[in-house]
Amino acid sequence: MSTTTFDTLTAARALEAAGIERRQAQAIAEGMRRAVRKADLAELRADLYRALWIQAAALIGAKLAIAGSVAHLPSQPRPAAPATSPPRSGRSGNVRRPRQRS
Repeated sequence: MSTTTFDTLTAARALEAAGIERRQAQAIAEGMRRAVRKADLAELRADLYRALWIQAAALIGAKLAIAGSVAHLPSQPRPAAPATSPPRSGRSGNVRRPRQRS
């Protein structure tokens, strides 16, 4: 987006040189400045609107890609892993037996 600068003083002086009174020339120049500003804002709005549509399209594309990936997943859950058997020694694997002194 490009911003346009408008020199109201130069415009008012040119209008005065053309025979328009100072107050009217200043009012016309101010009106022209506002019109230029509105045009800049309209361009900004169009740029933002375009960016919003691009982001929305990207989000929809991502959603479709995820949905396509999920569709290829198996519909049946995997069987549960077998339970581990307890230690064969009859005691817990984490407990240490105290040493016997000789």
